[in-house]
Amino acid sequence: MDAEPDGPENSERAIRAMSEHTDVPLLRVEKGTLDPLELAAVTVVLLHRLNAARREPEPGSWPSAVSAPWRRPERIPAYRGPRSWQAQAA
Repeated sequence: MDAEPDGPENSERAIRAMSEHTDVPLLRVEKGTLDPLELAAVTVVLLHRLNAARREPEPGSWPSAVSAPWRRPERIPAYRGPRSWQAQAA
């Protein structure tokens, strides 16, 4: 699946697609009121997150499996046997 480039053509197409369905609201405010600027900000954030979720990560951008460089104390058993000191001294 090829990702479409971001640009004015893509934005205009999205705006036209949203304006075609004016009878069905895209967003609904459950409590309170939004002024047009707040509604625009929420819409931009939601559309940006939707677009980011659709994109595939670039190769090499993030390793798939990396071991943590720190210790995880919760993975060490809480109780050690009475002779565990002998294993550490050896």
